[in-house]
Amino acid sequence: MLALLIMFPAFAGYGDTTLEGYPSWGERDVHIWTNIMRVDPEEFFAEGSAWNPGCFISSFEETEKTPKLPVYYDYDLNDVARYHSIDMYDNDWFDHDSSDGTSFGERVSRFYTESGYIGENIAVGYGNAFEAVFIGWMCSPGHRANIMNADWNELGTGVKVLYYTQDFASGNVQTDSPIAMGSHTPEYPLETAEFMADFQGFEPDEFDVIVDGERHEMVLTFGESSKGVYTAEIANDGVSDCHQYYFLWSDGVESGTFPEDGSFMYGTTCDSDIMWVLAQRPPNDTLETETPEDEAEQIQEQAQQQIDAADVDVVGCACTTQPINPLRHFGMVLLAGVLGLWRRRD
Repeated sequence: MLALLIMFPAFAGYGDTTLEGYPSWGERDVHIWTNIMRVDPEEFFAEGSAWNPGCFISSFEETEKTPKLPVYYDYDLNDVARYHSIDMYDNDWFDHDSSDGTSFGERVSRFYTESGYIGENIAVGYGNAFEAVFIGWMCSPGHRANIMNADWNELGTGVKVLYYTQDFASGNVQTDSPIAMGSHTPEYPLETAEFMADFQGFEPDEFDVIVDGERHEMVLTFGESSKGVYTAEIANDGVSDCHQYYFLWSDGVESGTFPEDGSFMYGTTCDSDIMWVLAQRPPNDTLETETPEDEAEQIQEQAQQQIDAADVDVVGCACTTQPINPLRHFGMVLLAGVLGLWRRRD
């Protein structure tokens, strides 16, 4: 039985967590809530909204009222935003310029050079990412204009305790994945974990979150099927408190995962500082449950049953099965046993 599929890419795939822990869970949380607001502002800010917003969509600019595509993750923008949140926290500082006098533009150019068209939001004091995005930024005209700007296609976020930074850009997206960001909430679920992932470009035929090998359907919750955010709620099984997950989609012809090469983790007993493992466990319903030897025995048994049931005399019977290709078998051993390189970005 193939219990675990392990991949060792030469370069980190889209959505993979780096050895330095980019992006962190908190940074993913800010990112996914940002995309939720972009795809469905009406849900949160309509008159009579159950979310009890501090502002209403009637006060938004016309361009801010219409849904926007989710923005993709960018490592360099993540670096820009994390650096600034740490600087503000360490130096009791709150400004777009750095505490040492470095201007916003100079700081950005140290890390990110794809585009000079950048927008930044900062916040402090909010208890979680949802509050920072929903209350702190979406109900502030200038910050909301950044979040709902249709020109942006990339985002990096930084979180340090209660300091939050968003850096948007119009740059070169490094993937054609329909998923820009996915995560879970809360960070350490006690009873139920909620999984959230955006999707864009087309309506998926299948969209699941794979948790410890179990397939769970993602359901459209915000926005439209081809420009929305899907969610799933899963109760903890009470057996273990360390879990691995990734998102799996299919359009009937092609399929893909987010993250591309590994799995995010959650729980209180995980042996990982960055809550990440470079492996993806295939869904249990796709695992091979029989070895070639088992299949051979089945064929022989079925043939014998047919012979026994037939009213004929049999002199002899030779049954064969397709042998295992030794080169293919050797390749599988290499796949499971050879360590590869992980891209480390300075």
